[in-house]
Amino acid sequence: MAIVNGLATGVSVSGISKSYGGTAALVGVSLVLEEGVSVLLGRNGAGKSTLFRILAGAERADAGVVARGGVILDGGETWREHRRRCGWLPQTTPLIRGLTVEEFLAYVAWLKEVPRSVVGERIDAVLAAVDLVDRRRSRMDTLSGGMLRRVGVAQALINDPGLVLLDEPSAGLDPVQRAAFHRFVRRIASERMVVLSTHLLEDVAAVGERVFVIDEGRIRFAGDVDELAVGEGDRTERLRAGFLSVIGEDGA
Repeated sequence: MAIVNGLATGVSVSGISKSYGGTAALVGVSLVLEEGVSVLLGRNGAGKSTLFRILAGAERADAGVVARGGVILDGGETWREHRRRCGWLPQTTPLIRGLTVEEFLAYVAWLKEVPRSVVGERIDAVLAAVDLVDRRRSRMDTLSGGMLRRVGVAQALINDPGLVLLDEPSAGLDPVQRAAFHRFVRRIASERMVVLSTHLLEDVAAVGERVFVIDEGRIRFAGDVDELAVGEGDRTERLRAGFLSVIGEDGA
């Protein structure tokens, strides 16, 4: 088990690269994640989901290292422990036909090795958190797109993780649901690391503390959200101007 200096509780990636069929998806990505809300901001195809799959332990990088609490995740047991302490909402919520919401969450709890003695209370807690208590016995294939995203968030929290990865979490939510989701993210981030992947500046403005701009597989900006904002207008417009400047677009 390798130890690196620095972050005692956070997660860091150093020099991460990944290619598919000779096409680079990530190139030398390095960043540090700490408690609170970090946002990975980029256009579609910028490499956000690839980085999330690597952070979640669902895929291995071609080069570079991931470390948690100063420990490099360099083997089967270190990755297994990391996955037990990580929650991940992929871009598409897994849909297992025939299962109810409650059964699906119990299945994810089993995958995450949640002790059987607390599975019931964890299901109760995450359903309450995403306001789906009355849907616990509904079949997954009867839910709307917005409800499926909320179930996806619930499964990401079922193991009470210290690191939560939410890939395009507000997709499919209407404005009222999105506002509620933003309040929810701020609440859960008070005691854990939450990372949002998004292309929506509204999400960054509403919940972001730190932001990493990724473009063509490279980190182009890393810093506090307000450091990205430039120009005039409300916060979202200033963030848009800063984002476009970072990726080399004029906004026209």
